[in-house]
Amino acid sequence: MRIHRLEIQAFGPFAERQHVDFDALTEQGLFLLNGPTGAGKSSVLDAVCYALYGSVPGARQTAKRLRSDHAPENLMPEVVCEFSAGSRRLEVTRNPAWQRPAKRGKGTTPEQAKTLLRERVEGEWITRSTRNDEAGAELQALLGMNREQFTRVVMLPQGEFAAFLRADAATRAELLQRLFATDRFSTVEQLLADYAASAAAGREKAEGELDAVLARATEEVRRHGLEDDECEDVPGEGGTAENQTGQPNLIILQDRLMSAVQRGRERVADLKVLRDASVEKRSRLEGERRDRTGYQRLLAETESNRKNLLVAAELQKAIENHRRAQVLEGPLQARDQCGEELRLREDSLRSAVTRLRRNELADREVPELTELLSDERLEGLETAYRRIREELAATLAAQPQERELAALHTRIAGAERKVEEHASDAWRCAGTREELEAELAAGTTDLHAAETASARAVGLTSECEEVTGRLALHSKAETAEQSLEHLEDLHRTHTGLFLEAKEHWLEKLRLRLEQAAAELAAGLREGDPCPVCGGEEHPEPATIGDHALVSREEEERARTDQEHAEQRLRETSKARDAAALEAAGLRARVGSLDPEDARETLRGLQQELAETELSASRLPALSAKKLELERRLTELEARRQELVRSEARESSLIAALREQAAALTLRVDAVRAGYSSVEERVAALRQVEEGIGAVCSAISRRDHAQESFATAETALQTRLADSGFVRDQAVRDALLPHGRAAEAERTIREAESTAHRIELELQRPENLSAAALDREGHAVPRIEDIDAAARSEEDALTKLERAVLDVGLLEQSVVQLASYADRVKILEERLEPLRRAHQLAKSVADTARGNGENLYKMSLATYVLAARLEQVADAATERLQQMSDGRYALVHSDAKSGNKKSGLGLHVTDNWTGTSRDTATLSGGESFMASLALALGLADVVQQESGGLDIETLFVDEGFGSLDEQSLEQVMDALENLRDGGRVVGLVSHVPELKQRIPAQLLVLKGRTGSTLRFVDQLQRV
Repeated sequence: MRIHRLEIQAFGPFAERQHVDFDALTEQGLFLLNGPTGAGKSSVLDAVCYALYGSVPGARQTAKRLRSDHAPENLMPEVVCEFSAGSRRLEVTRNPAWQRPAKRGKGTTPEQAKTLLRERVEGEWITRSTRNDEAGAELQALLGMNREQFTRVVMLPQGEFAAFLRADAATRAELLQRLFATDRFSTVEQLLADYAASAAAGREKAEGELDAVLARATEEVRRHGLEDDECEDVPGEGGTAENQTGQPNLIILQDRLMSAVQRGRERVADLKVLRDASVEKRSRLEGERRDRTGYQRLLAETESNRKNLLVAAELQKAIENHRRAQVLEGPLQARDQCGEELRLREDSLRSAVTRLRRNELADREVPELTELLSDERLEGLETAYRRIREELAATLAAQPQERELAALHTRIAGAERKVEEHASDAWRCAGTREELEAELAAGTTDLHAAETASARAVGLTSECEEVTGRLALHSKAETAEQSLEHLEDLHRTHTGLFLEAKEHWLEKLRLRLEQAAAELAAGLREGDPCPVCGGEEHPEPATIGDHALVSREEEERARTDQEHAEQRLRETSKARDAAALEAAGLRARVGSLDPEDARETLRGLQQELAETELSASRLPALSAKKLELERRLTELEARRQELVRSEARESSLIAALREQAAALTLRVDAVRAGYSSVEERVAALRQVEEGIGAVCSAISRRDHAQESFATAETALQTRLADSGFVRDQAVRDALLPHGRAAEAERTIREAESTAHRIELELQRPENLSAAALDREGHAVPRIEDIDAAARSEEDALTKLERAVLDVGLLEQSVVQLASYADRVKILEERLEPLRRAHQLAKSVADTARGNGENLYKMSLATYVLAARLEQVADAATERLQQMSDGRYALVHSDAKSGNKKSGLGLHVTDNWTGTSRDTATLSGGESFMASLALALGLADVVQQESGGLDIETLFVDEGFGSLDEQSLEQVMDALENLRDGGRVVGLVSHVPELKQRIPAQLLVLKGRTGSTLRFVDQLQRV
């Protein structure tokens, strides 16, 4: 990888855009990057790293921003790096995130980081990517190194490698792990440890399951109370219940359970015999008492049923009379119902006649009604009913005519009101018209005056604008002349400053040229060829003289000051000429204007214009008002004419309606027949109609009820003569109440059934036996004897059930213990390979972590890093021996230090004494050489590890000031060897000797407005 070009803008301390041509800088293969402290030497390296990786190395990456504080606020920060890798040539442009000024309003807007990656193909730049992540991934794949490796391989930080040289094993491991990416070996260690822990967990889980099964087996025996001391006298059950490992012995536990089961079964058999005897005794006593008490109950029931049989005989006679009377029950009920119906109909007729007599309207409509009601003649009442219905129908037909007459009167009243309203509105319209006509005449006069003022305002406005424009030109002319006077003074000042700066620079340049030979002579060494004549002898080297030595930096600063003064003078001259041209033009346009007269004229015109505009401002309102008055007059006239026409129409309508109302009134009065309205007469006729109709209906129903009663009475008398009953009351007495007959029959059946049942039960064997015992005088068994027998039976049953339950639990425990034994066998077979696997995994994991049988106590990751460190030490020794005349060599050590683990030790071997010692014992210069050799060796190893990419550009950081002249010469020889094969080496140093030895230099100059970069070639100067 070779860097060709670098551009920096608004980045770090660099405000303006800086260009660095690395191709020109590295023509000699070795260049020096120098400058004062804080100027920005590290920022150049940061820019290279940021361009390639999008971040800066070390702690500077944690800074909040990378943009320069010296740059203008709208200048975008940017880094451009052109480089080649292998056969490819690429250019990467990166813009860090920054706060740009807002386009609208005040404040700032965040601008995200941007990346542009281009590649030069056949002479043209082709865009490869514009995404940050995509470009970063492609660049890292192309370089073959991450940022951490790049900053250790390409940018060699001597201070960090000096610390690495003296660091302990943990610190070295941290750096080496980042550089060589050996995390995977630490991952392997963790995986092995995790596998060992997993194997241990599997073994512990299986052992836990085994212990749990054995504990359950022991508990299964102990819950039956079968302890060791209880089985000492049982044959075959001696010894302890635990084996040599302390675990329960399942065989002994099973033997104990089987013995307990056998004893339980024998006890169950004995309890069954006792239970059967108790059951037989209790059953015999209960049976005898039940039979004896049952026989006595039958005897009592027989005596009680004898009375029931006597009552049943009397009930049988009453039922026979009831059945004969049931034949006459229907005709009797029919005659009674007809009589009740006749009474109700007669009451209804009397009520209807009373209501009709009380109706005064009925006599008015039917004069003969009183006579008809007295005779109760149905034919006459029906005739009057039909006549009333006909008159009601005629009256109902006249109801619409009455409603029509009322509507006519309502319309006439409404029309009369409208005529009055139209007349009143017409009178108001006439008065309003006179007012509007007077207002229109006054508005027309005001409108003409406003139109005249508006025309005058236009002319006044033009005159005011003309006077105002001339006054503004006069003011600009005065301002331009004042600015011109100021620029003339400034031009004279800048001219003097420029002449002083130019004289100062020419003096510095003269002294610099005069002292060039003395400066070259100061760098000559005996035996070295002169860069001017080539001679190796220097008998009379030039001297500086009386004046102090003028450095190139001083001469450059003087020349820069002269250039800046010249630039300010040019800018001032340009501004002065522009101001003079502008002032002359403005004065020509103003002419001989008197400002005071012009202002007085302007004030008069503006006052007149204000008055005119005030009058003209009323023009739109007056025009609109005139149009509105004319519109209202037109609408008012149309309204008046419409009112006249409406009044004529309403008058004609009133006359027609009155004629219709008169004709209709004659017809309606005839129908009313003296009533106040047709509706009133309809209500009266309806009442009369309903009353006569009710009387007619009541007479008809009463006549029908009389006929039914006569028929029912005849039928009843006929049936009485054939039944044997003399009067109807005898029939009613013979009839039993509802449900009484059924109840009597049920009583008879129950008495007869009970007598038959008792007779059959007395013939049963147990009752015959009880009768015999009664006759023999045996006592009935007592309740106390039966209870005592029951308690004996219950006690025997309880003991038997408990014994059976105990045997069942023991048998279940035998089965459970057998399953536990099978489970223990399976678990023991599975546990053995788990124990072997755990032992193997633990041994391997301990060895990988530096424990166990690992004699060096070195972990796997440390072992890999130790191999890398050994390679680094070998590569560093090649450089260190060249720098130290073959005296020193760096040696990797895997020896332990006290109780600490081994693997990352580093010693230095002194070939002059043949001894090895700790690197901390090296002097400052020796430490620098060792650190530089270590950095170069590490760069070689990392380069090989990254795929062998050729690193053609290297940067070596500070540290040369600690070397003596001879050591510096040796180190420079070693660095010169790095240039073999076209490699370019850049040194970052303040050492004056290096400034003399290295002609190609990149100077970093700092100032109040930011730092700048300048390429200096000492050979070209000479």
